[in-house]
Amino acid sequence: MLAFANLLPQKHPKFWSRLDGVLRECKVDFALIDDCKDIWVRDFMPIKLESGTFVSYRYEPNYLAKYPELRTQREKLPNHLDLILDGGNFVHCGKRVLMCEKILSENRPLSKNQIVAKIKEIMQIEEVIFLPKVPYDRYGHSDGMARWIEPNHLLVNDFTLENTAFQSKLQNALEGIQSTFLHYPKTFWEKYKWGAYVNFVAINNLILLPVYGIAEDKVIQEQFEKIFADKDIIPIVSCEIIKSGGALHCISTEVAC
Repeated sequence: MLAFANLLPQKHPKFWSRLDGVLRECKVDFALIDDCKDIWVRDFMPIKLESGTFVSYRYEPNYLAKYPELRTQREKLPNHLDLILDGGNFVHCGKRVLMCEKILSENRPLSKNQIVAKIKEIMQIEEVIFLPKVPYDRYGHSDGMARWIEPNHLLVNDFTLENTAFQSKLQNALEGIQSTFLHYPKTFWEKYKWGAYVNFVAINNLILLPVYGIAEDKVIQEQFEKIFADKDIIPIVSCEIIKSGGALHCISTEVAC
């Protein structure tokens, strides 16, 4: 079942009205979570593994160091990953996970091998794939970079505007993995420097696709319809959330029914 922060309807009532309407029309069960200090529940709520197990972790983001009033602390679960992590930086499918390399600097002085060992042990993972951090991205969340289509097939965001050093690192990180890249129209890049479309929610046979309410949305939606041909693509205008630095995946999480 999907869940959202109880603050979301208060902070963004127009957006919530649109989202609530879609969820009810599509018969998607959802709940609101109390005692949240911001709307980004993906980052602090426990992570649901493929087995159905929920795992907690240390939510101590450096970008909230000066804003402790915005940091939500959840109870430590029996299954706990003793690493600093944002839930939005854990994109898993089967026994593989995508993580932005920011987790390595967040958990110093632990070595990369030590961090990987902890992730594999607690999170039931066999392979950790580290993606390079976009230079201007202070969050370092993999769910804004790439998502799984199938266990060995990735949907990757359009990084056309990034420099060659980043492009090279990304290519190396994705070596051996089938990757489909989104392609944004030139007119999109004249308006924005980052596309939020990859921050979608997949549930049941649906893809809840965050869109901007612009003409270019149609081009991206058509790409999703080809990539996820067996699913219904439901666009949801999410510009209020996107302006704050995230989209639908960031504001949602999975909870036990």
